[in-house]
Amino acid sequence: MQLIPFIRVVVMLLFAICLACFVAGVARIHMLIMSFLSAGLLVSLSFFQAEFNRVNGRRQGTDDASGDTAASSSSSESDRPKTD
Repeated sequence: MQLIPFIRVVVMLLFAICLACFVAGVARIHMLIMSFLSAGLLVSLSFFQAEFNRVNGRRQGTDDASGDTAASSSSSESDRPKTD
């Protein structure tokens, strides 16, 4: 998840450059469409991050409830001597 802020900054720069080129009159229709697409990408990135955090929080909530039993069973398995 450390990559998402970097991606967000890059897409914001893309949006700003496309919008500036649109205002300057360089390939106006292309820059308008690129600005629209980069804004949509920012929205979808925010949606993805919110859903990922929601699912990850739910997964951590279930791991905390069953984490004690999983930790105790793994420690008892590691105490066994190797047979191979």
